[in-house]
Amino acid sequence: MTTGSVTGTDWIVSGELTNIQLDGRPAYRLLVHKRAPIGESKGFGYVAESNGYVFLLIGTVPDIHPEYPKELQASLEAMHLGRTESGK
Repeated sequence: MTTGSVTGTDWIVSGELTNIQLDGRPAYRLLVHKRAPIGESKGFGYVAESNGYVFLLIGTVPDIHPEYPKELQASLEAMHLGRTESGK
């Protein structure tokens, strides 16, 4: 799902699909980057399951300050996935 979403875009994959945990649940992360006329952008794609749904979450940030991509990635990976009583 994640790697297929990059095909046909200006984004370039920066590594391999990585198994990680989001809020204690299995997930996959794909790092990408994009060359722009001025600077570069970084992106993070995550695929995971929550409450019976599979989702693709994409975050992007201009790489104008070295901390911005690190802060976005850390924030996305620290998020809490909502849980319902019924699990649906």
